[in-house]
Amino acid sequence: MFGFFSNIGPWELAIVALVALIVVGPDKLPEMMRTFARTLNNLRDIGDGYKREFQEALNVDEINELKNSVQDMQKDMQNMMNPLTPPAKNKAPGATQVPVVKPEEEEQESAAPPSEPEPENVIGPDPATEAVQ
Repeated sequence: MFGFFSNIGPWELAIVALVALIVVGPDKLPEMMRTFARTLNNLRDIGDGYKREFQEALNVDEINELKNSVQDMQKDMQNMMNPLTPPAKNKAPGATQVPVVKPEEEEQESAAPPSEPEPENVIGPDPATEAVQ
């Protein structure tokens, strides 16, 4: 509760109370303690107000920063999801979309088999020389 009383033991507190009783007197001591308590409460309230205002100022900046980072992440996610699709606002009315060909499909199309098989070179007896024998 009172941070500055954490280092004061019970005997020290009793000595301070005794000195206050002697200096102020028993008639004014309760009034002085109430004034002292009110002053401490007012100082604590002022400190809490400054602390609250400072935290609110920090939170506003943090909220704006988080909002901007979330918007950036949303844009990045949209770009990652549609990397090859042109933006809709640049599309002309009535235009058709060109299909995107993947590199694997290009290789398969270019490596189409020939329509006629090539003749095989067979080494063997010549048919013209066989007829003569």
